[in-house]
Amino acid sequence: MHEVCWFLLGLAMLLAMEQASTTRLRDLVKIAGAMVGSAMVVCMQKNGGHMTLSIQTEDGQSNTAERRFPRTQRIGILVFNNFEPLDVWGFVQAFSISRFLGTGYSDPPPYPFEVQLISVAESSGAGVASPAPEKSYNGPHVAPDMYRDQALRHPPDLLMIPGGQGTRDLLDSPDTPALIEWVRAMDKEVGLMTSVCTGAAVLAQSGLLDGRPAATNHAAFGWVSGFGPRVLWDNVSRWVDAGRYVTSAGVSAGTDMGFYLVSRLAGRAVAEIAASASEYDWHRDPEQPIFYPQQAQIPEQPASLHQK
Repeated sequence: MHEVCWFLLGLAMLLAMEQASTTRLRDLVKIAGAMVGSAMVVCMQKNGGHMTLSIQTEDGQSNTAERRFPRTQRIGILVFNNFEPLDVWGFVQAFSISRFLGTGYSDPPPYPFEVQLISVAESSGAGVASPAPEKSYNGPHVAPDMYRDQALRHPPDLLMIPGGQGTRDLLDSPDTPALIEWVRAMDKEVGLMTSVCTGAAVLAQSGLLDGRPAATNHAAFGWVSGFGPRVLWDNVSRWVDAGRYVTSAGVSAGTDMGFYLVSRLAGRAVAEIAASASEYDWHRDPEQPIFYPQQAQIPEQPASLHQK
C-alpha cells in the first residue's frame, strides 16, 4: 500500500511542478498524506535554474523531485529624455509579471525574464561614471541600470527602443551618429531587435529595417517612414514580426507586442497566465482594428473661458 501511495505521490509532485501553484502542490501533498496515513511536510527550494521539492513523513521517509528551469532571458530597454511612459512600462509589465509554469507570482526567482533599462547618456558625478537618469515625457524620471556602452559589453537577449517626443531629439542631435553606430553594433550582439511607437525611426535610420515589414505609431507614420524609404511599412497592424526585427504601432500597441514576445520567447501558456495576472485585455491579433467612440471635434485653440 505504501509503495503505491509513494508512486502516486511522486506522480503528483511532478504534475504539480509542471502545472500547479505552490498552494495547489501543498493540497496534493495533504491528500497523499491522508492515503499513507501519515502527516507530511513539503519543502520547495529554488537555486538558480533548479527547483528541488522534498516531502517527508512523520516516520522519516522522504521523496525528492528536481526540475531545471529554462535560463532567464535578459530584456534591455533604451531610455532617453522624453521617452513615452507607456511605451516602456506597458512593455516592461508583460515581461516582469511572467512566471515559469508551476510557479506563482510571489514565488522567488528564477523568473523567465529580467528587465534592465539602458541609458542613452552617461553621468560622471563624483568622478564615477554611471548611467544618467532619464525623464519620461510629462512623467517621472527613471534610474537606468546601465549606460549604453555597458550594454554593448553585456548585451541582452532582446533590445527594445521606445518612442515618444524624445525620438525627434535623438535623431537630430550631435550624438545621433554615435547612437546609430551603437544600434548597429547591438544588432550584431542581440537576438531580437524591437521597437515601440516612433522608436522604429531609430531602427529605420540605422538601416536595419530595409527590405523588411515594420510598424510604427499611426499618428506619426509620415514622419517615421521618412527615415526608411526602403522599409516595407505597415500602416494597419498593431505590430509586425519580421523575424529578428519586431516593431509595434503606438503606445498601448507596444504592450500587446510585449505579451506576444513573451509568448514567442517563453511559450503561449506563460504569456496567457501573465496577461490574466495583469488583468490586461490583450489584443492577440495584430490585424484586429480597435474602434474608439465618435468624439466631438475640438478646436486647435479653444476659446478663452472669458470670451462670450
